[in-house]
Order: sequence, then C-alpha cells, then structure tokens
Amino acid sequence: MTDQIATLSQPRDIKDLLDKIQVAFDKWDDIAIKGQKKARQFVAISALLIPLAVLVLTIQILAFPNAGSLSVVLISVELIVLFTALLFLLFNPMIRRKQWSEDRLRAEVLRRERLLLAGKVGPYLEKSGFAELDAAVEMRLGMIDNAANKPEKFLPLRNARPWRDELEDARDRETAPPESGFADMYLNIRIADQQRWFRSKSKRLIAAHFRYENIVRFTIAVALVLAAMHLMTLLFNILYEDSNRTIKLIIEILAIAVPPIGSAAAALQGLFQYLRVGRSYKMFAKDLGDIREDFAGLICSHKGRVEAFHQMAESEETKSQIKREISDYEFQMKRAMLRSEEILSNELNIWYSVIRPGQP
Repeated sequence: MTDQIATLSQPRDIKDLLDKIQVAFDKWDDIAIKGQKKARQFVAISALLIPLAVLVLTIQILAFPNAGSLSVVLISVELIVLFTALLFLLFNPMIRRKQWSEDRLRAEVLRRERLLLAGKVGPYLEKSGFAELDAAVEMRLGMIDNAANKPEKFLPLRNARPWRDELEDARDRETAPPESGFADMYLNIRIADQQRWFRSKSKRLIAAHFRYENIVRFTIAVALVLAAMHLMTLLFNILYEDSNRTIKLIIEILAIAVPPIGSAAAALQGLFQYLRVGRSYKMFAKDLGDIREDFAGLICSHKGRVEAFHQMAESEETKSQIKREISDYEFQMKRAMLRSEEILSNELNIWYSVIRPGQP
C-alpha cells in the first residue's frame, strides 16, 4: 500500500510529503507492534503466576508437610512467585496496555493521513499548491506525531467543522484534485483490503475466544473428575494402602491445582474481549462491503461516461461536459471516501473504548 500511494503522484514534491507521513507512521506502527507483544506477554504471565503459586503450595502441604530441605525449597519458590505477581500488579500491566492502545491508535491516524493527502480531502481539500500542502502536512504532523497529544482527539473527521460539511460547501468551487489513479488504489487497497482484514481478524478473534472457553470447560470437567476420584478414595478407602499413596497424592494435588488454571483462562478471556471485538469487526466488514459496491459502481459509471464523451465530436461543449463530469466525479469520490473513513474512525473509537483499561 505504501508504494502504491507514493507512486500515484508524478511531482516529486508530493511524493516527499507522502513519504514524510509514512516515516511517522512506520515509527508508531513499529512501537505499537512491539508494545502489543510485550503487553500480551505481561498479562499472560501475570494470569499464570497465581495458579503456579497454588500448585507449588499444594505440593508442599500434601507431599512434604514436615519441615525439611524440600519443603523450604517449595515454600521459597512460592514466595518468589507471589512476590513476582505482586511486582507485576504494582507495575500495573494496564499501563502497558494503555500505552500500546494509544500507540496503535496514533499509527492508524497517520495511516489515514496519507490517504487524506493523496485524495485531497479533509485538511487538504482546497490546498493544491506544494507550499500550501507542505505547510498543512507540517502542521498536522506537528500535532499527530507528538506523544504529548492524545491520539483520540484526531479520530473525528473535522477541523473547526466536519470535513463532510466542508466538502459539501465547496461543491461549486474548484478544489484540489486527487492524485492520478487514487480512486482505484483507494478501492482496492483501503476498502477491499480493510474489509478482508476485518473478516479474517474477526474469525481469528472469535475462534480465540472459544479456545479460552474450551480451556475453562476442560479444566472444570477435569476438576469434576478429580473431585469424584477424591471422594471415592474417602468413601471407599480404595487407595489408602501404602502402595497407592502416590496415586492418592497426585489426585489431591491436581484436584486443588487444576481449578485456578480455568480461572486464569477465564480472566484472560474477559480481559482480551476477543468476542466483543471480533463481532465488531464482523459488523464493520459488512459496512465496508456496502461502500465497496458503491465505490466500484461510481468508478465504473464515471469511466463509461467519459468514454462516451470522447466518442463524441470534439467541441467546446464536449470539453465542458467532460470537465463537469470530472468535477462531479471527484466530488462524489471524496464524499464516498469520507463515508468510508467515518466507518473506520468509528471502528477505531469502539476498539479503543473496549481495549483501553479503566473504561466502561
């Protein structure tokens, strides 16, 4: 997508501006990817430490109840595990998650910014000269590519007024034309690719949700079986002989240690919100599908009308009709683009509200 946007414009100056935004996007995208990986590892380890502490303590109490070197080692391991869990909580894993979500949101705003510039929409609607575009890009990057500014403030498609209103008001005026080939690129790269990503990601997230659910179900089933076996040993005294002491001990240890594993899986399932985000992606994929059809129809009808005009005898009237057609087409394309970006901005806003810690 990067190369395709950068090669849309022939003037080197515009490519430099697109590349300038791309550099900022690459920086925040890389930070977000690394932050997401660390945040997930941090949360997963935090969730597993408590079941590990329970397992170690259970082994010590049941297998080595008397004072001894092994008992000291096991209790020491439990203390280390609990101390590590406490440090994790004091460090607050939500801080990592909050920072990662902000970094990802900032990267996505910068991804959109390149498209706004290439399509001459929003803050670039009436800026056709390089000096104007350069000043606008510098101003926008100065705000967006600044960690002091919260990225959510840039999600709404507006300056002082909504960009859609500004576009409607400028319908009868000459505005900056989009870069050559932008419409086909936007349809195939932004809309179609984003729709495919939503569909694929939705399936993976929903599948991940049910994987956690299956883990919870499995651990409950195993715990139920272990509890029944433990009950049998108490009621029928079947495994009380010394030769079967080891089997009895294993059953008791597992009966205590298995349920916390299911609790950890349930906690991770609720924390990651896979099902909620996955269903949201599925809904937005459907919305983008409708826009994709409309956008493709707009491009096709425009090409057909221009071809029909070119087959007509060349005259001033024909030239005027072609000019009006191109002007109207560019307006309709920008309107459809803003509609698409509004859907994607709404998706980002919902995602950020769900992922960001401390929010309802």
